[in-house]
Amino acid sequence: MLVALAAVAVVLVVGVVTAPDRDADQPAPVASELVQDVVVPPVTLPAPPRIHPQFSAEGEVVWERTDLPQQASDERGLAAAGDVVVLLAAGEPVLAVDVASGQDADAPPAVDATATTEPDEPTFPTGGRTMTVEVVEERLRGTVDDAEAWRFLLPAPLAAPLVRSGPTLVVALTDGTVAAIDPVRGEARWQRDLEVVPTAVAGDGTLLLVGTADGRVLRLDPEGRVVTTSQVGGGAVVALVADRPAVVLLADRLVGLDLTR
Repeated sequence: MLVALAAVAVVLVVGVVTAPDRDADQPAPVASELVQDVVVPPVTLPAPPRIHPQFSAEGEVVWERTDLPQQASDERGLAAAGDVVVLLAAGEPVLAVDVASGQDADAPPAVDATATTEPDEPTFPTGGRTMTVEVVEERLRGTVDDAEAWRFLLPAPLAAPLVRSGPTLVVALTDGTVAAIDPVRGEARWQRDLEVVPTAVAGDGTLLLVGTADGRVLRLDPEGRVVTTSQVGGGAVVALVADRPAVVLLADRLVGLDLTR
């Protein structure tokens, strides 16, 4: 038995010693040749709370439309004109409703195929000239007569189009940040972390609304504090019109939301 074990040991030693050396001209293996591909499972983020503890559940749905045209599922938006809100699909008006009642209305002539709730590049008057605000390569930039007046880097991508609310520019980001920007100076007036992804923003200078990914509409005061929240659906808010009542577009319905009660 000892003789057999010794013979095996000799064979192993000889095998190690006599293993052929790597050819000097052969390149050393790179990391991708040495390490197998590893499949990393997707990360599941926790669902945001339906109602944040500091919020109060207020607001009342005064009308609801679930009979949206079939084509309203593509590139949807809202356009406001007086007492009428128009639902747009791929830039085309497909439904007009009375803001107060939610009943069918005639589409106003001012709403055309290019109408949208908010322009891509909001403009603000400044010293007899016009300040245009745009996003360029993850930077927010203000220009006057094509000359750059200010800019700063956004910490996250836009979650909703830029919105003009009175004299203020409102920015909503995918990290949950909502900020009010002085468009003349390019300075933040206030900034809030909503702890939920904002998906739509609307404002008229006195009323500022933020729709969220979990179907809520938040009303913010002039300092950016959330004063009311309303759960209007289970899916993301697609678009908003800051009116009285507010008009909320979800994936499967259009809602009139009274925030004064």
